[in-house]
Amino acid sequence: MLTSSLQYTIKDTLSLPLSFQAYHHFRTSYVTRIEWIEADARNTDVKIDVRWYYRPEESIGGHRQFHGSKEVFLSYHFDVQSADTVKARCTVHSFKSYTKLNAIGNDDFFYRFEYNSFTGAFNPDRVAM
Repeated sequence: MLTSSLQYTIKDTLSLPLSFQAYHHFRTSYVTRIEWIEADARNTDVKIDVRWYYRPEESIGGHRQFHGSKEVFLSYHFDVQSADTVKARCTVHSFKSYTKLNAIGNDDFFYRFEYNSFTGAFNPDRVAM
């Protein structure tokens, strides 16, 4: 799928801009993963079904000492967004592949947990230290 000169497909991770009200936070975007892409017959109205990544600060338990500055949690929060809201592509690595990167860019993140935003539960519920 091509939107605003950015090409993407299912399972790509993207950066979506924050709403105006959320700009007071330290970050500049949300991180999502594409689950499905839908378009009308003329490809003028493209919608993406996304799965949200949460940052530690957004979880019920908050940021913990062992959380990394670029850590995100894959959530069970799904949503439909207009493809026009896509800001840029980003990369969410496994923790193991993230630790092997030679250079970490602004668009690199990692995850080790899935997060249920309704219950506050993590999967897995423990981390090796």
